[in-house]
Amino acid sequence: FPSHDKHYTESCLIDLYMLSKCQGFVGGMRHSEYGVCGWFLQMIEQKAITPYYNLEGEFELDGYPIVMLLN
Repeated sequence: FPSHDKHYTESCLIDLYMLSKCQGFVGGMRHSEYGVCGWFLQMIEQKAITPYYNLEGEFELDGYPIVMLLN
């Protein structure tokens, strides 16, 4: 099982790195901490609020909707 853990960890890190290099986000965030983290890393990398399209409906951060960032 340790080899599976190593593969999963490497896969997650690669996904986050690739998300950080994108100029927009299309996907689901409601149930994905990786999606949220990737989007934030993307905005840090781009030094701007990047476009976002959530396939799962409205998105909240700490109980507050962030629709204003998405328009």
